[in-house]
Amino acid sequence: MIHCYGSRFAQGLAGFLLLCASVSAENLSEPSNNSSKHQWYLTSQSQSQQFALWQIDSGYRYRMYDHFQLYIGTRMITGDNLQQSQKGFTSGLQYQVSDRLSFTTGITAPAPSDDSPANSQTEFEFSSQYQFEHFNLNASMDVKEQDSQLSFGIGLNF
Repeated sequence: MIHCYGSRFAQGLAGFLLLCASVSAENLSEPSNNSSKHQWYLTSQSQSQQFALWQIDSGYRYRMYDHFQLYIGTRMITGDNLQQSQKGFTSGLQYQVSDRLSFTTGITAPAPSDDSPANSQTEFEFSSQYQFEHFNLNASMDVKEQDSQLSFGIGLNF
């Protein structure tokens, strides 16, 4: 089963890369002089209906071209009595189609831990975000390697 999802991930990644490759050469220009190539980031979002569960991402982004960013960072998900907290490393590529639309693909690997190596799982993520006037619409697809889970999500950020 894992191999099946691995091949789906490879197909999805190949599709994303083909989408990126179809961008015209003029869009692959060096970052403009008025924007920095280097950027630190910190984001947080609630993981469920419960206020106690949060996902916190922090890291570094490098703008390779005007529309492409490479990122590497850390991820922490807080826990409660039903779900164990998690931490790991994340890396990926973001393509900014326009000021309002972006696509992101990434991989998150668990941090080495002696506490619960059996619960550690690599996660692949594909997501998109569209910014409206007063809110953002985002959609994501996650594949968790060890549990052979495939999940889809749609959300709004205000």
